[in-house]
Amino acid sequence: MSKCSRIRASGLSLVFTALLVAGVTALATAGPQTEYKEFRYHSGLPGNNSGVTADGKVGAVGAVQMCVPVAYTPSKNTYVIDANVGMQKSGLTLAYRGTEANGTLNFGLGFGRPGRGLYFSYMVTAYQWEPVYNVQWQVRPKDDAGPAIAIGGIDLTNQRASSSKRPFVGDARSYYVVATEQFGSEEHPIYATLGLGTGRFKGAFGGLCYRLDEKLALSAEYDSLGVNGCVTYGLKEPTSDSNLVLFFGIADLDKLSYGLTYTKNN
Repeated sequence: MSKCSRIRASGLSLVFTALLVAGVTALATAGPQTEYKEFRYHSGLPGNNSGVTADGKVGAVGAVQMCVPVAYTPSKNTYVIDANVGMQKSGLTLAYRGTEANGTLNFGLGFGRPGRGLYFSYMVTAYQWEPVYNVQWQVRPKDDAGPAIAIGGIDLTNQRASSSKRPFVGDARSYYVVATEQFGSEEHPIYATLGLGTGRFKGAFGGLCYRLDEKLALSAEYDSLGVNGCVTYGLKEPTSDSNLVLFFGIADLDKLSYGLTYTKNN
């Protein structure tokens, strides 16, 4: 690793540590979570529940996070279909809707050239299956001079409520800018993500993803609402054009989540 890379890695590590401390402090002092409950386990954005590489390929490899977006953006001829269930209470249930759990189904398509991908997704949740439309555009590719940078938004048509205290108000539209950089070795890369946003991602958010190998990844994040962690595992070889990615996560350090994602690179 070059001197500049070491300096960037050290700086990002300090910032991410500060974000985690802020998140843990906020969790310790907050009451029951009422904000953005339908986006609490999945945001329908690049890197959620399955990986994205710097050149816009989807699958088990690349950067992964639970809820926060990564700047790497799926490019042309890629798509993902993922199903996710988040627990509404402590413990584990196999239900996908109701008072115990909330399911999410997301369809995502990538367009544009590698490093400049444009991603659209259509996401529904299990209560009333109202649609949510999301978008992300990578405005800067990753290179030796700096990280990948992307801008995006969720719930562009304001279909969902931002708070369970106002369940009939469509006001969840949120925007963000995010950067992702890779550190570590090629065999065991570390992906650091930092961003700023409004609404769902109000203020600062960030995440770290560490790949134990080409199939298995561990991630942690502060998503502006709390601290989350997750693990993903690809069921097929990383060289496959398609893959199935298992996901298991925990939100707010006490609410479990699990899911399965199908990815395809044509």
